[in-house]
Amino acid sequence: MRKLLVSLITFGLLVAPAVAQEPQTDRSPAALTGRDDRVLTVYEQQAFSGAAYGFTQTTSNISSMQRVGSLRTTGGPWQVCDKHGFKGDCRVLEGRYRTLSQVGLREIRSARPVSEVPQG
Repeated sequence: MRKLLVSLITFGLLVAPAVAQEPQTDRSPAALTGRDDRVLTVYEQQAFSGAAYGFTQTTSNISSMQRVGSLRTTGGPWQVCDKHGFKGDCRVLEGRYRTLSQVGLREIRSARPVSEVPQG
């Protein structure tokens, strides 16, 4: 019985520190690199074809010459709006959208990472 008790205590001491020392870290791109790696890529045509343009920063005045047929986000969500200066109809998007109609907008004229969206 004593041998069993010693074995259980020894096992508990060996296992407990390993569990207690497991780090809880933020594995997001911003935490690992010190910068935000969010990208909004817009494609001129549907199904991710045609000319592609990547946005990595807030853009409040996307040219009306820039046609958006499809888009995708990487690294986190983006807010996109159908008017310049983040006015009009806005959506928060994350993922891949084969057509702009999936977003529910006819055009995109401003975009920014969600972390830059004012609260309140």
